Amino acid sequence: MLKSIRFKSFKSLVDTELPLEPFTLLIGTNGSGKTNAIEGLRFLAAALTMGGESFATTAREGMSFHKAIRSSISGYPPFGEDNIALGCQFQVPNFPLGEFFQYNLCLKIVKNVPRVEFEELLATNLKSKDRSPWLFKTATLPDEQNRITAEVSQIDDRSTPLTFNFSAASPIINDIEVALSARMSEGENKEFTVGLHHETRAALEFFLTAVFVIEPDIRGLRRIGYVPVKYKFPSESVLNLSSLLFQLHKSSSKWRMILTNIRELTESEIQDVGFETTSRHEVQLYLKERFGGEERKVHIELLSDGTIRLLSILAALYTVPEESLLIIEDVDASLHPSQVNTLIQTLKTVGKKRKIKVLVSSHNTALMDAIPRQDWKSVVLCYREKDTSHSKLIKLLDAEEGLGLPVTEPLSSLIKGRKFERELKKSQQEREQEHQKKIDDFLNVLKRRG
Repeated sequence: MLKSIRFKSFKSLVDTELPLEPFTLLIGTNGSGKTNAIEGLRFLAAALTMGGESFATTAREGMSFHKAIRSSISGYPPFGEDNIALGCQFQVPNFPLGEFFQYNLCLKIVKNVPRVEFEELLATNLKSKDRSPWLFKTATLPDEQNRITAEVSQIDDRSTPLTFNFSAASPIINDIEVALSARMSEGENKEFTVGLHHETRAALEFFLTAVFVIEPDIRGLRRIGYVPVKYKFPSESVLNLSSLLFQLHKSSSKWRMILTNIRELTESEIQDVGFETTSRHEVQLYLKERFGGEERKVHIELLSDGTIRLLSILAALYTVPEESLLIIEDVDASLHPSQVNTLIQTLKTVGKKRKIKVLVSSHNTALMDAIPRQDWKSVVLCYREKDTSHSKLIKLLDAEEGLGLPVTEPLSSLIKGRKFERELKKSQQEREQEHQKKIDDFLNVLKRRG
């Protein structure tokens, strides 16, 4: 499971980290860099899952690596720079080397052409102190032929790393298993070494591809009508909502829970969710709603924006795979403030039960106040530095401790007053001046007493 995303150099994000709790609330003003963080995660996933030639071609032709990432790769480095540097920490329970791993990737972009400058994968809590933490790391910069040298661990305690030359045109992590298989002699250590490299790469690839960002297309859902019944996971727009709920309807235990959630989150007297199907294996949902003492069908085109959004969020929450990360930007859009607290508790409870992580962003003060004091460890503040305009991510409680600011409820009062943000944005010179003033004031007090 993903534990954090590291942004060394991506768009406005420089030398900062996004910690991922079971439930994480990302807050910050417009333009602070929240969306850039999600785009960085999307790019890292694309970089690892694209084939080498596809990766190079996408960059060379100026195409975006994902339809939701704004700009081509030339716009990914921070202003005035030519490097992209990203990484992530992830956990693989019960793994022989240790459970926690860190992957780092640095690319240099020259005329839309990326090349690997640095790449590594290491275990951060080795079970054996005699073992090197690195599974692999690059040892040189690319040469004139765009080849880069990397040292690859043979995993056991005795063997020295093997050295390979790889193409620097795309991340080398996808080429390591083939290189090891071709170089190592047959035997138990080859099978063990190749197997562990495969398992760590596969785990990393799964965690990065099992990131679901949903932005329900309310208008599209009203227009789309019937959809094929084949879908198991949510699309980004959740236009396959009817199919997702139809699949969930087949599971009596899940359906009872989701129906309870729907009733808790809406004001209408919803009796059930029904489905109309066609001979072409298509489906369209409707709500069975009690109104004025009578039950009636309400098709999706007649539902409110808030109800459609809630149905989309719940469908995604119950259908993404275990160990996934579900991201919902502006989670409370179109929702009444009275529904926000219930929605947050539902996301936390169901997420924990299904072993998925949930990351939501919001500007809504009602949502902020739905987070009790004991859960403020899950709140991350995104802001811009005053001196550099770089985006920074910091846990709210870390900011409280580091700045010495007493935090009192409600959370919204801090954000609306922007006291935290003003303190965080102070330049180093301003901080030094304030510190010196405190010293001077103290010395003056001593002089008066003398």
